[in-house]
Amino acid sequence: MNLDPNLRMARLFCKDDGRTTALAEMPLLIRTGVPLPLRLWVRGGRIETFMDGRPVIDVTDTRYARGGIGLKVFVGRSACRGTFVRAP
Repeated sequence: MNLDPNLRMARLFCKDDGRTTALAEMPLLIRTGVPLPLRLWVRGGRIETFMDGRPVIDVTDTRYARGGIGLKVFVGRSACRGTFVRAP
């Protein structure tokens, strides 16, 4: 999930063959300088994202049966703590 406080937008991206595609976008007021607990649930083709326990994005993308995750910070600072992947 991409959080952009300047655009006031949360976005979810998919990267395929070097191309990045937005799967979903949601207007969202994002405060900077405060911890933001994030959670992503992926079950089958359904992807749900949560920020501070509240739903943000709920989208379905069935192109892939498996894949990977990535963490990225662009023009900003971030600290990741308690990052894990759990398979059912």
